[in-house]
Amino acid sequence: VAAVVLALGLLAVPTVASADEVECASEKGRRHECDMNTRGEVRLVRQLSRAPCVEGQSWGLSKHSVWVSDGCRAVFAS
Repeated sequence: VAAVVLALGLLAVPTVASADEVECASEKGRRHECDMNTRGEVRLVRQLSRAPCVEGQSWGLSKHSVWVSDGCRAVFAS
């Protein structure tokens, strides 16, 4: 019984997939798009700018890119 419980427990361990990361920067406050397979969602991994990076305001996503504006510079992952 213990072996079956252990085997089922091992099957439940999630696998970690490596994410594609892209650094994208707004130069002089202008909007900039960076090519990226967004797969319908993107998360901000690390903000690199002093200017705030706020989703929907200074960064967002399109089907094949992530965009930044207003001085936002960050690393994004899909």
